[in-house]
Amino acid sequence: MPKDPSITVPYDNVEVCDWFDGFHECQFAILSPFIRATDEIQELFGEGISRDDLAEKVQSVSWADILQTCSIPSCGDLNVLLQESIGAIRRTQQERIDLLYKDLAKHNPMEPDEGEIPELLLDRILRSFRDLGYKEVTVGDEWGSTSKTRSVNDMLSWEYPYVRQANPCLFSEDRRILYGVHWDSFYTFCCGPREVVTGIVEKHGFEGFFFGPGDRVYWGKP
Repeated sequence: MPKDPSITVPYDNVEVCDWFDGFHECQFAILSPFIRATDEIQELFGEGISRDDLAEKVQSVSWADILQTCSIPSCGDLNVLLQESIGAIRRTQQERIDLLYKDLAKHNPMEPDEGEIPELLLDRILRSFRDLGYKEVTVGDEWGSTSKTRSVNDMLSWEYPYVRQANPCLFSEDRRILYGVHWDSFYTFCCGPREVVTGIVEKHGFEGFFFGPGDRVYWGKP
């Protein structure tokens, strides 16, 4: 099934700017934060962690902090290690992967899950739609084959911060703004007009980078 770049994100290791050409002017990679919490709370991720627990018992850890803590030279290098660790790309750095996870265990951050909009980012993403005047957001699947329109305020009021869709894409009814995740990646695409995307990133403090010509889905790959 052909995918529609106005409401979906790439499914393969293509050049990102080429994929969205003619649909979304600008693409930003929002890096999924690492998580610091007790073992008991960490076990709730992916199963059901409430907004209250997120606010009171979970600390978001930036990629910049992980680079310093684990002595990794760049975000691209860290991304490659994470993708190799889950088998998304061929594993060639087992010793470095082992060292990364040893350091994470020592300092307590838990790595983010791939292919998901992180619970720690969802509310900021939803508020970005509301800031732009959208009262509703459409939640679609990775192929653009199913979708359901939901109230932004309703989603923000749920006890648990989930979109209830695997590998989700969230987009405005006019298809001007798109968020989505690739199933083997540790970031969320934020796409739309350059001025709008830049404003979202600045207002909501997202960590990441703007895709440029030649950048691929598996960025940082040697």
